Amino acid sequence: MYPSFLEIPDVPMEKIMNHLDYLAIQSVRKTCWDLRNFIDDKKPGIGMIRISFFQTSDIAVGLAISAPTFGHSEDPYINLTYKKHENGCGISGPTSDGSKDKIVENLNFLDAALHDFKVALNSQKSIFESITVQGNTFFEKFEESMKSQKPIATESMIFRVKFGRRPSSHAACRPKISQNNRHQFA
Repeated sequence: MYPSFLEIPDVPMEKIMNHLDYLAIQSVRKTCWDLRNFIDDKKPGIGMIRISFFQTSDIAVGLAISAPTFGHSEDPYINLTYKKHENGCGISGPTSDGSKDKIVENLNFLDAALHDFKVALNSQKSIFESITVQGNTFFEKFEESMKSQKPIATESMIFRVKFGRRPSSHAACRPKISQNNRHQFA
């Protein structure tokens, strides 16, 4: 009898997972607690280059993630919109795996987007090229959500804030650098 996928030792399992992109790893992560814990501990797979979290309206935010290509024709990416829906949250948009469109009942759109943003941040083993956060009304909730966030490894972190109908005012964040050279919110 052959061993089950879950019985594969850590080293070969990590080698298998390192051939998956971010979307595939997140799909595998959802299959069972053992795989979720393994992925959260080992952080296997292709690293992400950039991540952006941005407000598109008072009832919608976007999350865009891009990863490097390694001989593939196009970069793996996610570009989702989380929108307030009468019964919860609508999530839609293109990804490198095709278009996503679903409704999650009893879930606030901003909570859903912030959760996925933090999952992406915590899935990263290498340093991000850039992290961008842009909006005008969700910063209190964003700040509260990020208080429990461990340090983030990034070369650049930018916050863009719009005030009213005037042109955008850009505020660049100077992250605090911890001893292990990872950036964290100051």
